[in-house]
Amino acid sequence: MDSYLSHLPADAATAMFIGAIQGLVMQTLLNGKPQHIRSAAPGMFALYHRCIRSQP
Repeated sequence: MDSYLSHLPADAATAMFIGAIQGLVMQTLLNGKPQHIRSAAPGMFALYHRCIRSQP
């Protein structure tokens, strides 16, 4: 495991990632635009990546 991830519990990172995906799916279902996932996913993943890299 990379040293910058040593502070992060794997179950917390997993739950955060699944929650982000669920959020994208819910937004898509609510707005009725399937292309929303494709356009929003890169930003969501960048935010997730910044979150797991930040130190407590």
